Amino acid sequence: MQETPEEKPPVFSSWSVWYWLVAGVLAALIVFFYFFTKNYS
Repeated sequence: MQETPEEKPPVFSSWSVWYWLVAGVLAALIVFFYFFTKNYS
């Protein structure tokens, strides 16, 4: 069997940057929809 080299992530230098970005966007959406719901309910 031949080992495949580890792929480099697109755009950023490491996958951990992508994980933090996705977690940050998710947290921002949760906060946004929380305040949106509070204001319009």
